[in-house]
Parts: sequence; C-alpha cells; structure tokens
Amino acid sequence: MTAVSEKCKVIKKRKTLQERKTEIFHATIELLCEHGFDRTTMSAIAARVKMSKETLYRVYPSKELLFADLVSHNASKINQELEEALKGLNGEKNLVPDTLTSFGEKLLSLLTSTESLVLNRVAISTFPLNDEFALMLSEKGRGTTLPLLKKMMDRAAQRGELPLELPENAPEILLGLL
Repeated sequence: MTAVSEKCKVIKKRKTLQERKTEIFHATIELLCEHGFDRTTMSAIAARVKMSKETLYRVYPSKELLFADLVSHNASKINQELEEALKGLNGEKNLVPDTLTSFGEKLLSLLTSTESLVLNRVAISTFPLNDEFALMLSEKGRGTTLPLLKKMMDRAAQRGELPLELPENAPEILLGLL
C-alpha cells in the first residue's frame, strides 16, 4: 500500500450540516437538562460535540438562535403529519378520525418528550425577566402548527367529515382538549 492510500483510510467522512445540527441539538438538550439555560454555554455545547466554539458560532451565531432552531425542529415533527394530510398523501384515509387521532397521539408524545419538556422549562424559567423564549416557543411551535391544523380541519369540513360551520377557534379548542 502506498502512503497516499494509507492516508485515505484515515480520513473520515465529513458530516453534513444536518448531521452536525442533530449532534448539537442532542448535546444542547443534555446540557439544558443538566445545567439549565443560564449555565448552558456555547463553549460547553461545542465541547460536548467536539467542535471548536468558532465552528459552532458559524452554525448558530447565538444560543437564542440555537434555541429557536430547536423549537422549530421539534414542531416540524408534528407539522409533517398535517402537511401530509393536506397534500393528500394519506390516500383515502379519513381526515377525521384517522388523521386527527394520529395527530393527537403524536402531539401528546411530542409534548411529553424530553426535548419538549426541556424547551418549555427554559421558556418558563426565563420568564418574566426574559419573555423572548416564551414568545419564540409560541411562535415557532404552536404558531406553526395551528394554521396547519386549521387548514386540515377546514378540509375535513369540506369533505363532510366535520360540521361545515367550524368555530374560528376550533384548532385551539382541539389543542386545549388534548
């Protein structure tokens, strides 16, 4: 074997940005569980994922933007179900009860996940001194899900699966019941 081929064996495959973000998300959640928001630093996150602080700051210029991306990532898990229902990817499945039942089960699972509990704890623990996180959680979480849920419920009403005259706050009522 040549020296070049030996070096090629040693070179590791570079991780994609999404793979790195996933590592950062897991490390951030672990650190938030261990130390809370105020004592979770970008340096500690970088050390946990074995990257330089400078590299981490290139991906996330601030802890607040990292938190926002974590919330968006968490919400996207549940929003995908609604988007698929709206695109008709569920075939002849009834929107009610099939999709709503599945949505409710996934939502409850998501809301009781470690990630959600930690993110909500951060928002609560920083409030009222800093309402930015609570607003971010509402905007990037519930704020992205409610419009999709409303569209899905309107579509179900058009298909005759729900009463045609849904109250304007039907999605909020459903979330409240869940």
